[in-house]
Amino acid sequence: MSKPMEKHYRQIVGATITGLACDDTDKDFGDIWALNLRTKDGCTAIAWILADPEGNGPGFLAIDVKESSNE
Repeated sequence: MSKPMEKHYRQIVGATITGLACDDTDKDFGDIWALNLRTKDGCTAIAWILADPEGNGPGFLAIDVKESSNE
């Protein structure tokens, strides 16, 4: 695994899946599913299940981490 990809995916190591999300706003493309997460440090995150960083191929999980809710 490349270092940038390892760093990217390590953001959610130990996180808890708290629910699902779905973006159904693009009727031509179809639904885009995601996992709602709570990280070990209390942040919430959404892990979007995409084809790749550009949406062109298999196997990429986009992660958007939000600020800690403890602050």
